[in-house]
Amino acid sequence: MSQSKSRLTVLVADDHTRMRNCIVEILDRKFCVIGAVADGEELVSAATQLLPDVIVSDVWMPKLNGPDAKQVLLESGVGIPFVFITSDSRDARQIWRNLSPCINKLDVFTALCPAVRQAAMRGGMEASSHDLSDVTVLKNSCILK
Repeated sequence: MSQSKSRLTVLVADDHTRMRNCIVEILDRKFCVIGAVADGEELVSAATQLLPDVIVSDVWMPKLNGPDAKQVLLESGVGIPFVFITSDSRDARQIWRNLSPCINKLDVFTALCPAVRQAAMRGGMEASSHDLSDVTVLKNSCILK
């Protein structure tokens, strides 16, 4: 995980180790990933301690799902923008209806970085331009691991 302070900071939450590692690898090329956790309770704890610019969270996780973790944070006064990821397109549609960005896990290679930038801009952060130059390398790297 990178430690550059000039880039947006991101916290990642996904209960599947391989997917979590792949998301970190994708994001760490453009952003500063400051943490990666495996469940919703860890997400709430890490978010309140680290205060990232954006949280990328799986929808369905143990102990506390992603949308519920977001609600807990909001109720405690922590309004960090979220980008949700899911493998269920019905979940994605429902979450989008509730005005939170949600992308399909199959689209993380191309859609995740732009979604993080958009979430940061909605949250008042400045975002830099998007570059897809490493998408093929990342796809192969994550799939082969």
